Amino acid sequence: METAPDWEWDKMRPWSKAVFRKDHRLAVAVVATVARPRELYAQAIADRLGLEQAEVRGHLRDFEAAGLLKKSEEKGPVSGAGGRPAALYARTEDEFWTCLAKLGDRFRR
Repeated sequence: METAPDWEWDKMRPWSKAVFRKDHRLAVAVVATVARPRELYAQAIADRLGLEQAEVRGHLRDFEAAGLLKKSEEKGPVSGAGGRPAALYARTEDEFWTCLAKLGDRFRR
């Protein structure tokens, strides 16, 4: 996965808030756009962006509800002793992801 310093997150936040009504939705979506299949789960994205896992999980669920993501049959890593495996997602073939990659480029360093 590309690293967080590849984008200017602070410049992205007001744009995300204005368009998506959420401070971090655009950032989560941009990271989901470049994530490799085994990296597309809430904790990996939360770690990359310095966000809470619960917030990222909510964004991923919203993308799933919109038909932009689907749950993968594979399971992600287990967090902590006795924890459940992370839900891995896969991007759908929606053109949203192509458009989002172009939008994300506005905020690249």
